[in-house]
Amino acid sequence: MEALLAIVRARLADALHNDIMLKFTLSALWNLTDESPKTCQMFLQKGGLDLYLQVLQRFEGDCAVETKVLGLVNNIAEVEELRHNLLDLHFLRVLRFVANKLSLSITPFPPFPDF
Repeated sequence: MEALLAIVRARLADALHNDIMLKFTLSALWNLTDESPKTCQMFLQKGGLDLYLQVLQRFEGDCAVETKVLGLVNNIAEVEELRHNLLDLHFLRVLRFVANKLSLSITPFPPFPDF
């Protein structure tokens, strides 16, 4: 987990667009947290949520990056005892913006509600 988050931090610092290493690492983290509450908790403890907020802001409009970030956030949301970690107003606003944009372009789901 630590090594993967370090790769994301490095790619964020380099601010490279369409970077295959970033996308591969985001996919790996998404897969590692799937059906794994302990891994989700470790992600949160290592500052992953703050890092992912930065990723969403830096790579705004990159659908592949946004989808991978939202997938991992969904994995956290599926763990009842970890959901409260997602209740940060700034994070929710960014998440709503991204989710609404993605829902308009690729999914049949209704837009994320306002706060």
